[in-house]
Amino acid sequence: FPSSLKTALYSAVVEWDGDVYITGGIVRDFLLGRVSNDLDLTIKKNSLAFCSLLKQKLGGGVYIPLTGRAEEDAGRVAWQGMDVDVAGFREGALTIEEDLGKRDFTMNSMAVRFNDKEGKVLDPYGGRKHLQEKILVCLPGCFQADPLRMLRGYRMQAIYSLEMDKKCHNSIKRLGRNIESVSRERICHELDLIMESDKSHDQLTQMFEDKLLYELLPELSETEGVEQPDFHHLDVFQHSLETVKQLENIFDSPERYFPSGIPFLEELIHDKTKWRRLKWAALFHDIGK
Repeated sequence: FPSSLKTALYSAVVEWDGDVYITGGIVRDFLLGRVSNDLDLTIKKNSLAFCSLLKQKLGGGVYIPLTGRAEEDAGRVAWQGMDVDVAGFREGALTIEEDLGKRDFTMNSMAVRFNDKEGKVLDPYGGRKHLQEKILVCLPGCFQADPLRMLRGYRMQAIYSLEMDKKCHNSIKRLGRNIESVSRERICHELDLIMESDKSHDQLTQMFEDKLLYELLPELSETEGVEQPDFHHLDVFQHSLETVKQLENIFDSPERYFPSGIPFLEELIHDKTKWRRLKWAALFHDIGK
């Protein structure tokens, strides 16, 4: 992060009456040795006041409330192309440990107190251990609190090469219908991010096995069991999933499949929008049958 942002943050934290915690993705990515473009801060309450203080220290920026409901205490400071998200403790939590327990997955439920010289990671739910073991563990009640987290779980699997634990899968099978309560815009955003990953086929297959896929894309259910001509070995549904898989195989080793078309394929591979749209086309190419 730019030194000017760091200086403003340190100044705001020193002046703030209360602890400020670095939370969420930046802690997870630091432990994984990954660069993070997210900066999430958590305080006990009054995110608006802290955002205003940070704007003052930065000498500019824009404050954006992150929800339309007053009881949700969260905001964002946008400054020179960067975002700093600030949130009060969730759902009446009184401590940072309680707040972390109201998040989605243990890997996202770690924090570091700002200005802690030792940089101690607060990890009350074992997120660090689960990262090392490459398993994705959901916190109790996380899918009831926000059903979109089910989809986010598949995205996390794809991006971080993790495996959901059995409790996650069982919870999704039990609560999958709750996804209907989530706005289509939020669902579309998560699905697009999954399609931009290089493991879309695996996630679509798991969604099917967890009985979530048809809740999201009911039209696909009509393709299951639809027979095809003899030169096909799969029904329309399995054929559609296999098409996504083979597309990912081609993009993983373009020189193996289309040596003369590598420049064109590389252009697609590095353009996430085209890559995503091509995979959607692969999934739906035979849905008319």
